[in-house]
Amino acid sequence: MVVGNGGPAVGGGLRRAARRWRLRRSHGDGGGWWASVGGRGKASVWLGSGRRWLGGTRDVGSKVRFSSNYDLFRSPAANWRDTLFMEMAPEGPSPEAIPPPCRGVAEEYAAAVRRLGERLFELLSEALGLPVAYLGRDAGCMDGLSVAANNYPPCPEPEATMGTTRHSEPSFLTVLLQDTSGGLQAVLERPRWRWVDVPPVAGALVVNVGDLLQLVSNDRLQSVEHRVVATGGARLYYWCFISGHKSLFAMCKDDVKDVSLSFFRATLEGNIP
Repeated sequence: MVVGNGGPAVGGGLRRAARRWRLRRSHGDGGGWWASVGGRGKASVWLGSGRRWLGGTRDVGSKVRFSSNYDLFRSPAANWRDTLFMEMAPEGPSPEAIPPPCRGVAEEYAAAVRRLGERLFELLSEALGLPVAYLGRDAGCMDGLSVAANNYPPCPEPEATMGTTRHSEPSFLTVLLQDTSGGLQAVLERPRWRWVDVPPVAGALVVNVGDLLQLVSNDRLQSVEHRVVATGGARLYYWCFISGHKSLFAMCKDDVKDVSLSFFRATLEGNIP
């Protein structure tokens, strides 16, 4: 899927992709730049510095935190990964709070994803028959943004665990920059339910529809369940979660004239699983 100058054809293509595939690839002239950002943030730098700098904090009140298995005490099984997580918007961390090797590149990556998100929300708003600024501005979809670097180290028994278990994102959009090793899989329900590989493509980003976008679009755009399988080799993924920051999310006002036709009710942020 090429994100270009926009218009009904592009917006309609995005909507069809978001309904059927629930994820899409975004290509552009900046493929080399994205690869450069990834190269400047290798796992040994990002994750190693997070471990040393943050000491493995799980404090959700911290804007920058490092953990192995963030849900270790809630999940029935451990995932095979380490994560460096940074909340970049609406208010990012101080430069001193970011591990030194990540300073500059983390902010640069977040700013680039924000520009991409703004363009995608314009196209999706248009595809839904809404004012072009509805999702990005009026619905608050661009208010919050977080960056995560997931390191999946070599696993001696990949058949016994997962890199990341099956889930969908509690976000509006999630933007993924993969390395070349693969491992990402998504659920495809038609013509039969199955897991399909999402192989990395040079110069491309994977964009997932999240649960919140399914909610505000009244089920017209649907979130995707996905997972990362464990392998015998090391892998690195960079995620950006565009999650909003409002306390109340409701379906698009222009989409549902009769409340009986709505799939969802207005939802408090704290009530979203």
